[in-house]
Amino acid sequence: MDTMAMNHQEHFWQYQEHTIHAIQFGEGAKLLLAFHGYGDSCELFLKLEPSLAKHYTVIAIDLPYHGQTAWQASHFSPQDIVKLVEFILNKQTQTNFSLLAYSMGGRFPLAIYNSFQNQIERIFFVASAGFQPTLAYNKWLFPGWIRRFLRWVVRKPNWIAKFFYLGHKVGLLNASTYHVFERQLKSEEHRQRLFNIWVAFYKFPIQLKKFKQYVLQQQLPIHFFYGDKDKITSAHWGDKFVKDIPTATLDITKGNHFFIRKHLDPFLDEWLSTFQ
Repeated sequence: MDTMAMNHQEHFWQYQEHTIHAIQFGEGAKLLLAFHGYGDSCELFLKLEPSLAKHYTVIAIDLPYHGQTAWQASHFSPQDIVKLVEFILNKQTQTNFSLLAYSMGGRFPLAIYNSFQNQIERIFFVASAGFQPTLAYNKWLFPGWIRRFLRWVVRKPNWIAKFFYLGHKVGLLNASTYHVFERQLKSEEHRQRLFNIWVAFYKFPIQLKKFKQYVLQQQLPIHFFYGDKDKITSAHWGDKFVKDIPTATLDITKGNHFFIRKHLDPFLDEWLSTFQ
């Protein structure tokens, strides 16, 4: 079922047992697939429609447990995302595409790039997760039995709140990230989503050395954007990664971690006009 709303097209696709919600906008010849951040939805990228629509046909999906996507399983894997991208590509005329990943969405390109050799044209990382170390995904600190225990604890809001508070105190979560997660604990649905995402990402490898080797070998253009007041994803880690990569750029504009909602579009509009 496809419906039109203002300047974008809305899709509800049946994929396996799941219903995937997506939006599409722009009339550019090049295809851009967009992954949003935690607690967001694909509508977030409408904030970038003025800049992106000139250059790309953009398809942004609601990720599992987000927005209007009805993901029926309690887990998902990189292979699920690969198959979902293949599903979308089969509906398009383009065989090559670019990726735009915001915040949590940065974990997806890092997990699927190797499945699309020579098809990815460039990747935009916007305040992306995956480039800074985090103890929250340390398998030694959180082995399977602890995660199984937390599957029960997540139903107890006071317990899970204390767990995140302790994580903040011992340095697993910085203050800004802790406050974001704290707001997600107010309903059982959001607590379950938080836990499902956390468990799922144990299957999403962060192998930055391999990714860097791939970028260098393929001469893949990658572009990092950060807000100058971001306390969640520091530009330091992006700057560290792009060193010695001729096809990489890093730009900083004003705003905090959520600068994509206000400050990025005018900056990106000028950036794309001069870079393309």
